[in-house]
Amino acid sequence: MFTFNKLYNKQALYEAATSIVSKALLFPNKAKVMSYDEETLYNLSTHLPSHLDRLHKSLINRQFEFAPLLLREVVLNEKKRRLFIARWLDKFVDAVLYRRLDSAFESVFYPHSYSFRIHSHRKGLQRAIKQTSSVLHSFPNSFYVVRRDISSYFPSVDKNILLTKISEFVNPEDYLFQLLKQRIEFNYVSESVSHLTSLETQTDSVGIPFGTAIAGWFANLYLTKLDYELAATQCKVIRYADDYLVASEDRAQIEQCIGIFSQGFSSLNVKSKPSHEQNIVYKGLPNDSIFKNVKQVDYLGIIFRDKKILIGSRKIDKIKAIFKTVIDKKLHKRLKTKSIIERAEVGCLAVRKVFAGRQLGRQLTIDYFLALITEEEQLQILDRWLIEYIMYAATGYKHWRLGNLKHCSTKQLHNWGLISLLHRSRLLRHNNLDTGLKTMLNHKSLLIK
Repeated sequence: MFTFNKLYNKQALYEAATSIVSKALLFPNKAKVMSYDEETLYNLSTHLPSHLDRLHKSLINRQFEFAPLLLREVVLNEKKRRLFIARWLDKFVDAVLYRRLDSAFESVFYPHSYSFRIHSHRKGLQRAIKQTSSVLHSFPNSFYVVRRDISSYFPSVDKNILLTKISEFVNPEDYLFQLLKQRIEFNYVSESVSHLTSLETQTDSVGIPFGTAIAGWFANLYLTKLDYELAATQCKVIRYADDYLVASEDRAQIEQCIGIFSQGFSSLNVKSKPSHEQNIVYKGLPNDSIFKNVKQVDYLGIIFRDKKILIGSRKIDKIKAIFKTVIDKKLHKRLKTKSIIERAEVGCLAVRKVFAGRQLGRQLTIDYFLALITEEEQLQILDRWLIEYIMYAATGYKHWRLGNLKHCSTKQLHNWGLISLLHRSRLLRHNNLDTGLKTMLNHKSLLIK
């Protein structure tokens, strides 16, 4: 059984605080986020050691209690989500619990569950995609694939079932269990009334607080038993967050998994998302009443086709939107003050700043996908689009046509700083892109947790 004394110490608190404070170096806007106490990370950092000392004493004396969360409704990845924001001191405790429990449960969690695994070498979306590619290419002949995704996963987790699962590993009388229970049975206040002096808190009968660090650990523990039940069929099972992919050459095994999904979701009081349900067969078997024949597998926004990896249209649109934003920001105000040649040069410099400027999030997003794509034709098309959009913007946003390219050559655009996405992808995939950013992100002390 895990206890608070075994998991917690002052060093763990300082490590968690350091991991959070270090984000302000790379993502300064995140440090400005405040809860209803109107504290930002910058405010807190002025007296951080004394805050941490008081926090440590309250934890050691078993006096610390989580304050209510602030509910903010946001749009993430084109989906409306309920984001719960904790006070900064509470975030430190959340991070301690998450980091220590993630490490302690390394042998408990299913090896091929890839999200919210900060201490595992199997962590991350990129690992999940590479493992998926390896699994799909391991079958020499046709095979079956089943995909399932839980609808509104975090808001639909059953609190009682989760507490029962935690009690199998943590004594309900221990302070660790009390802290976890507080986070599961959390109170919150809506952002619309957060200005009131006397806050009226609310609570929900189901759901875990999406936006807190410990919610990721809850999400993994909730599905771990189902992970192993699926793996026991001898099928290849991959899970990223609540998104499952199961593959097998044996139809009986894969149909058994379909039944396990149905029973498992029912016992967990969650529902499958109909739009993401797939029962498919890959590499040449005929269609039937259950399995649809396909020529590619789509998982996590990535398309696996033969031995090539492409990114889906929504991800392509996301990359294009980033470039459109930076180009338009620079050129819309210069349509009357500069020539077409000068505007084209400004557009090229704007693209270059995506990879060399201070907006780290944009660079990471693009580089992440560039490192995955192995279908170079897709990158050639994207490079062509980028050149055409720069010239479309430089000529006044009037006509999207090849004639715009007569004003300056592709070579001239690259001389002005336009980056070839195909070339950058090759450098990333072969680890030949030696940048200060890459070195910094690979340094263990500065990893983004």
